Amino acid sequence: MTPLDLEKIRPLLKNNFQHQLLDACAENLKSDSKLRFSNFAYSIRELSRHFLKSLAPDEEVKNTVWYKNESGEKDVITRGERIKYAIQEGLQDRFLDRECIPLEQLNDVKKDVVKAITTLSKFTHINEDTFELSEEDKKKHVKEIISAFINFAELISETRETIINNLEELLSEELMEKVIFEVSDEVDILSTHHWVEDVDIEQFHIVRLESEFIYVEANGSIDFLLQYGSDKDVERDIGAQLNTSFPFDVKFKIKLSKNLKKSKPEIESYKVNTDDWYE
Repeated sequence: MTPLDLEKIRPLLKNNFQHQLLDACAENLKSDSKLRFSNFAYSIRELSRHFLKSLAPDEEVKNTVWYKNESGEKDVITRGERIKYAIQEGLQDRFLDRECIPLEQLNDVKKDVVKAITTLSKFTHINEDTFELSEEDKKKHVKEIISAFINFAELISETRETIINNLEELLSEELMEKVIFEVSDEVDILSTHHWVEDVDIEQFHIVRLESEFIYVEANGSIDFLLQYGSDKDVERDIGAQLNTSFPFDVKFKIKLSKNLKKSKPEIESYKVNTDDWYE
């Protein structure tokens, strides 16, 4: 008994070990042992633990400003803290509530994730009522466990995506303004003067969330006006102006403030590709 629904988990997994563990979960269902269902439930629960830890590594969780060591034990990270990091990384609750998602909604999602994990755990213990399950009941509970895992993973992914999308909408204008006024060394050497006339952002995405910064990468093309000679040279027809465009890549971070739209972008790298100019 290896349900096809089990393969719906595979696209959600993050590394080779998790794929191998999923294969082992499937093997448990093929066993003739009376413990096959309990072994399956236990191994899926363990898969969820490794999956969550891959979304929320120990050091990254402990480096957030909101980490409080809820367990009280040295180097122990609670399930709730991992869920929080998997959804919002280093962002603080009050910032999220103010800028992109109501705190009440965020807390409801976290409760739903915990419920899904609880469902994964309830069949892991070997009790009389699960030891002699009928085939029909086993199939029903296997589907329940698979659905719980998928729900657990998708709740985290979809909520994180909502946060990212809302933040990207707020940050797009900031990126545009910063790139427009940034001097490009690659373009600066092509003419006496240059001006940015337009910016076309083709791809734009947040790559990391911290308590004080949001890290962003983007690319696209910039339209420039290149001028050879001074303004007076151009007026006397001994200078010239030329319109051209070049692709660009930029990495920058936004320092978070009380109002995200007023936060100042800090460029970490800014590259305009002028290779076509020399061909």
